[in-house]
Amino acid sequence: MSLGNLIIAGIGWEPEIRGMLTVALAAAVLCGSVWLLLMTNMGTRLGAMVALAGFFGWMAIMGLVWWVYGIGIAEQGDLPSWQYIEAFADEPGAEPGGLEAAFVGNVGDLPDPNCDNDPIFPPYKTGWTFTAPADGCLPRAIGLLLEFPEGPVKDRIVEEIATVDEEAIRATVVSRNDLISDDDPRKLDAAGIDAEVAEQVERREARIDQETLSELAAVGPEVIEWAVDEGYLVLDGWNLLASTASGEAVASAEAFIAEESLFDFVTGTLVVDGEEVNAATSDFIIVDTFQQGGKPKRTDNSVWGRVWHKIENSARFTHPTNYAVVQARAVLPKAQEPGAPPPPDEVDRDSPTISIVMERDLGNRRLLPGLVTIGSLLIFLALSLNLHIRDLALWRKQEEFEANNGATP
Repeated sequence: MSLGNLIIAGIGWEPEIRGMLTVALAAAVLCGSVWLLLMTNMGTRLGAMVALAGFFGWMAIMGLVWWVYGIGIAEQGDLPSWQYIEAFADEPGAEPGGLEAAFVGNVGDLPDPNCDNDPIFPPYKTGWTFTAPADGCLPRAIGLLLEFPEGPVKDRIVEEIATVDEEAIRATVVSRNDLISDDDPRKLDAAGIDAEVAEQVERREARIDQETLSELAAVGPEVIEWAVDEGYLVLDGWNLLASTASGEAVASAEAFIAEESLFDFVTGTLVVDGEEVNAATSDFIIVDTFQQGGKPKRTDNSVWGRVWHKIENSARFTHPTNYAVVQARAVLPKAQEPGAPPPPDEVDRDSPTISIVMERDLGNRRLLPGLVTIGSLLIFLALSLNLHIRDLALWRKQEEFEANNGATP
């Protein structure tokens, strides 16, 4: 195969080279044909100026679209993101420290998230009764839900997140056990089925007991509003983000936790062959997410309210600092049984609550489109002004010529 064929084959295979050649050819054919037509009719210099003025005028209009929507440029700059600032640890109990000693923004105004760690659910087993949270303490989500007034709203929320259906659990265990052959050592007898059901019920109750406020806000925002009105949930200007609305902040916090190794040295114990052994875990679960700052949120959902909110925020040149606080807790280390599903995460009630403080970085995604728009507009105006000055000079010469010809006998 000749060298020319190899080059052509390489160009045909490489998508980058083919793409660049396609763009270059399109520009040469489309722009070049217009420039050639203008040059043959107006002359080289004037035709080039008109062609360039049209090109940069079009670039200014297109750049404005890119600027508004943040698209169109290969290098678009950095997207908005959450930037890690600091992490604060709240030890179990209501002792001062942790968030109260935070030095970032108004983070110190957030209530203590680690005051109450005693089991709550189910109340008939734990003997729990509702008491208002202490001043400066964050209430437990399951406690608020249990104290919420009876009615259809509570029934719906309880049915969704705080119900233990023992009959359904037993039916699932029995159906799975029936699929196992009798000679399989994993086959359970009646006592084994009862023990398995009791264990799964206990796991479900433990999961309900560690329900978070952010999860409750996603399913039952009415409970959060009621708790705020009753004074049980005092956030001092902070907003509780539902778990459905905090995905980006939570993902950033998880990356920062892994990067800073905040849970790498949390120790605990687990039972192996009937004996307790020391163990360490780096696993954690996200608890609650709070936000404060940024541009004002819309409070009027009417058509005019939406329009005015859009205009007002678009005309706002300053961007108030936007903070997010994502709280996480360590989980108890658990042994993985061969062939069994991973054990569910259980919060280590003796571990501190780690609050990850982040600040919103708005990025510079529209910087390059903005520079392209402004630069193209300036070049277009300069070329247009040059063409206008040239036309004025031609008009003056035409007038002088006509005046001189009129005065000649």
